Amino acid sequence: MRPSAAEVRAAKPTSTPDGAVLAGLIPRMVARVLDWVLVSIVSFAAAYPLLKTVISAYQAWLDEALLSVQRGTPVPPLTILQDVEAQASMRSYLLISVLVSGIYTVSMLKLWGATLGKLLLRVRVRPWQGAGRLSWGQAVGRWVVGDAVGTVFVFFLMINFLWPIWDQRRQALHDKLPGTVVVRSGGPVGAALPGPPAPGAAPWP
Repeated sequence: MRPSAAEVRAAKPTSTPDGAVLAGLIPRMVARVLDWVLVSIVSFAAAYPLLKTVISAYQAWLDEALLSVQRGTPVPPLTILQDVEAQASMRSYLLISVLVSGIYTVSMLKLWGATLGKLLLRVRVRPWQGAGRLSWGQAVGRWVVGDAVGTVFVFFLMINFLWPIWDQRRQALHDKLPGTVVVRSGGPVGAALPGPPAPGAAPWP
C-alpha cells in the first residue's frame, strides 16, 4: 500500500543528522530576493559607464514617444535593441553581473556560510553531513548551478527554487551537487557561523 501525501510529508526530516533545523522555503526566497537586489545595484553601478549610451538612447526615444502621444502622431519604434553598440553594452553588463554575483556569493558562502540576505533572514548554508564550513568547491558548485545556469535558463531557475517543497531534505537542485542544505541559524549571527569541516563528510548526499 502506497503511503499518503500526508505520511510522505511527515516522513521528511526537519533537521540534519546532527540536529540543525532545516530552513523553510519563505526565508530562503526572501533572502534570495534581497541578494538579487544587492547584486543588481552593484552590477549597475559597475557597468554604468558601459550603459550610458544605452540609457541616453532610451531616454531620447522616450522623450520622442511622449511628444508623439501629445501630438497625436504614431509613436516611433524602439530600435535600440537592434543597435550593435547597444547589444555589446548589454552583453558587457550581463558579464559584469555574473562576475559580481559569483564573487559575492562564493566568497560569502565560503567565509561566512551565508550571503547578506541569508544573514538577515537568520539562515545559513552548510553540508548535510556535518556542521563545517563549505569548501571552495562546494561554494562554487552551488553558485554555478543556482545562479550562473539560472541566469541563462529562467525555467530551470523557477524549478530549482521550488524543488525544496517536495525534496526529502529540503534541498534545491543547486544543493544536490555540493551536498549542502540551508538551516536556521538560531541566535546571534556570529554564533551561527560553522566551525571546521567535519572529517570524512561526504560531498554528495
